[in-house]
Amino acid sequence: MKFDTVIIGAGPGGYVCAIRLAQLGKKVLIIEKNKLGGECLNYGCIPSKALIFASHLYDKIKKAEAFGVETSGLHFNIDKLQSFRSGLVSKLNQGIGFLLKQNKVEVLLGEAKFITPQRVSVQTAIGIQEAEATSFVLATGSSSIQIPGFEFDGESVIGSKEALELGQRPLSPVPQSLLVLGGGVIGLELGTYFSKLGTKVTVVEMMNQLLPGVDKECVAVVERDLKKRGVEILTSSKAKKLEKNGGVGSATLGSATLRLTVETQAGEKVLEGDKLLVTIGRKANTQNLGLETIGVKLWL
Repeated sequence: MKFDTVIIGAGPGGYVCAIRLAQLGKKVLIIEKNKLGGECLNYGCIPSKALIFASHLYDKIKKAEAFGVETSGLHFNIDKLQSFRSGLVSKLNQGIGFLLKQNKVEVLLGEAKFITPQRVSVQTAIGIQEAEATSFVLATGSSSIQIPGFEFDGESVIGSKEALELGQRPLSPVPQSLLVLGGGVIGLELGTYFSKLGTKVTVVEMMNQLLPGVDKECVAVVERDLKKRGVEILTSSKAKKLEKNGGVGSATLGSATLRLTVETQAGEKVLEGDKLLVTIGRKANTQNLGLETIGVKLWL
């Protein structure tokens, strides 16, 4: 297959670029190893804001009695919310596919790897295909950073992707207690969402404030609201050890018990929770692309 341009990654950067190039008369191929729309549409901005809006609305209604609005039998149906989230994402996936097709952009689902500066091989569900182009665009996005000792297992130790899907599967209910490792934007967004659903949330941040790099006066407003909700905040604190199936404490997930040992300014503290959400940052998806094969050097 020969093209003017091959774009690797069909997220907001990749698919918009592909459409525009096609509109300018280029023959374009876009390669995506997961789903059209990338991280933002499927596991980031769009689904997270849908869940956050729903929890905010639920939280407001619970407080409506103070304004004379009386409610009875109020219940948060997480199954319906998750159905709405998945339906929304599915419609947007289909919309992007339609736009690509209308603009005559060819789509190939698979994992790309450079063979030469002008050729890539793509591992698809039906085998390996190759594509040639005079130019390439890398729009591969980012993924959650994992650290030794706190790797995701998809059940008790999770990233933002798994957190957004809690409640969708029968074996993954909304946790009664949640430990959040990382007090940045993602950790606080998801922590606030769960706290509004009644989850006991504890946030552990290594730096001396939440939202590192953000103006301290703005952070103070966020922190004050979190504490009003009962969120426990530990700054200048470092996670040291995670124990599963320890059998200590009442917080359980099936047969699992999480105990997180944290080094704080006041000494070591042991936290217990149903799940550990690790949100310590993201890294560029540059691995397994064969960039070293074509002489591309990375400084990370």
